[in-house]
Amino acid sequence: MTASSNSNPKQRSLWLSATIMAVFALGLSASSQMPVNAAATSTFNTEGSYAPSEKQRRVSKLVGAVMERAHYRQTTINDPISSVMLDRYLTALDPGRSYFLASDIQDFERIRYQLDDAVLTGNIEPVFMVYNRLQTRNRERFAYAIKLLDTAPNFTLDESFVYDRSKSPWLASADDMNELWRKRVKNDALSLMLTGKSWTEARDLLSKRYERAIKNLDKTTNDDVFDVFMNSFLHALDPHSNYFSPRESNEF
Repeated sequence: MTASSNSNPKQRSLWLSATIMAVFALGLSASSQMPVNAAATSTFNTEGSYAPSEKQRRVSKLVGAVMERAHYRQTTINDPISSVMLDRYLTALDPGRSYFLASDIQDFERIRYQLDDAVLTGNIEPVFMVYNRLQTRNRERFAYAIKLLDTAPNFTLDESFVYDRSKSPWLASADDMNELWRKRVKNDALSLMLTGKSWTEARDLLSKRYERAIKNLDKTTNDDVFDVFMNSFLHALDPHSNYFSPRESNEF
């Protein structure tokens, strides 16, 4: 099956999705036959509980090969593509720039031009390093939000909360992030109180909401992390191309 440059975006997306599904099946069927290249296995510290599986490394290499050789654009996966991949991945993980600090983003710069090689070699540990950092920041933020509920916000202050921070700078310090989340918790409480709830009722509801958010962090799987990154990779090449996980491919 081939896709021409004259096909519409939906047709291209369906073609590539089907191709990626076939490649994934190929990777699974070959998993007992393909030895892992020891030279491609990194000692990159993932700093947390999420790490790539051997299957995901193989699938990464296979998808990279499909994109370079079979996709209608036949785009070379190189350093400029790697840079776009990192930006798209960070946007997918933290679109509101409310978790990562500027120091985290600066630290991730060391992998800006490594992600192309990571995909092609299956050495995708850096991808999981970034996600583990996000998990750490998530837990810090929601723990802080719960602590803020010990005291009622001062609703007499003349201040505003910017919900959409997608175009804002990454915050420079933990103090800056705490200030953002102070306003976020205050905004969440005010939204509930405007519906007629008391501060006590709003506090209890928010406490349960934030605790539930922390529990939901533990439900994220390695496959979820891999899916987010692979779609960031594919969108860096073609906004109409998508990666389907095994569950999504079955539904498709």
